[in-house]
Amino acid sequence: IIAAGANRLSEIASRIGKPATHLNRPLQKLIDLNYIKREVPHGSSMKNAKKTLYKVTDPFINFYYKYVIANKSAIEIGQGNRIFKDIIKNHLPSHTGYYWEELCRQALPLLFKDKLFNTGQRWWGTNKNKEQSEIDIVSLSNDNSELIIGEVKWSSNYNIHSLMNDLENKINNFELPNKVKKVQKVLFLKEKPEYINEDFIVFTPKEVINSYKET
Repeated sequence: IIAAGANRLSEIASRIGKPATHLNRPLQKLIDLNYIKREVPHGSSMKNAKKTLYKVTDPFINFYYKYVIANKSAIEIGQGNRIFKDIIKNHLPSHTGYYWEELCRQALPLLFKDKLFNTGQRWWGTNKNKEQSEIDIVSLSNDNSELIIGEVKWSSNYNIHSLMNDLENKINNFELPNKVKKVQKVLFLKEKPEYINEDFIVFTPKEVINSYKET
């Protein structure tokens, strides 16, 4: 149910047909086994049930339940190739992109070695302009003096100038913690662009993967 897109407690309960209060124990058991995880916006408490999202931790398990189990009957009667062409192939970029974002968030402490940063988190909510906004990566340094704010693109179809402007706007409208003196603007892209403003740092998949190898 979670792999199929029910990420909030109320949605999960509705699909199962049970009260949300009956799900705390089984969900916690799945979390303890590392099959699923809780996600809250950066700066929010894990106890904030209203903002909590539940996600499948492992990309292969998520793929299996999202595409294989969901289409099990068709696959069993020999329609596997059709399922791949009509469903999986179209959704694969977004599936891959989500876990590419996860890799980037986890790699932040490895990519910035001059200062100790926490693992990145996604942020979503109401910004200073009272508008709904979402940021792919936010990470606060251990001494609370620096903040990394970044965007992740798995697609190659983007305008680098628009991307930089969008991130600038998100930063300007983001409520910074009181002690933050510096904001690092970071983009995770498939390849280095021909032009990039010197205020921005760009990381490619090669650099992200290599950061894990160096640990």
